[in-house]
Amino acid sequence: MIRLLILLLVIILYFAFVLYNMEEKIALKYVLGLSTQPLPIYLLVLGSLIIGMLLASILVFPGWIRMQLEMRRQRKTIEQMEQELSHLASIAPDRTKPEKSAYADELEET
Repeated sequence: MIRLLILLLVIILYFAFVLYNMEEKIALKYVLGLSTQPLPIYLLVLGSLIIGMLLASILVFPGWIRMQLEMRRQRKTIEQMEQELSHLASIAPDRTKPEKSAYADELEET
């Protein structure tokens, strides 16, 4: 819910920025003397935002894949351990009543 509110706030701020800068245009100049045609500032800001989001997604994706694979391995391990536990519980003797130890028997005899 908080993410949605933050996203809504960013969108509102972006549209306010667009309204105040509709007529402003700038041309980007590159290193080798190349330049773009004059573009509205809001398009450059939007383009930068989209490129940044794409680059961030590309950088995060490998770590996300590794995490998903590790979670899958851990789930399989948990399932195997639960199966082993249930198997051992089914073959173990019923120990609902505590058994007397040999030491307790010796104490009773004295």
